[in-house]
Amino acid sequence: MLGRTTLRRSLAALSAVAVIGTGLAVAGTVSAGAVSTNLVANSGFENGLSGWVCSSGSGTAVSSPPVPAAPR
Repeated sequence: MLGRTTLRRSLAALSAVAVIGTGLAVAGTVSAGAVSTNLVANSGFENGLSGWVCSSGSGTAVSSPPVPAAPR
């Protein structure tokens, strides 16, 4: 026959497994509801600066990312 300590640990482990399993099952069935449409026109700049406004005419399109600053 199992001792009281062993029985309590077994029940605690079984309860933990049941709670975690239930949580995983619920999380797997709930969708995040992410928005699939773009809310900003030309958000990826596929059409250059079309749809965007730059102050003082300062906007220019570049073909490569800027050179990173030197480490300090």
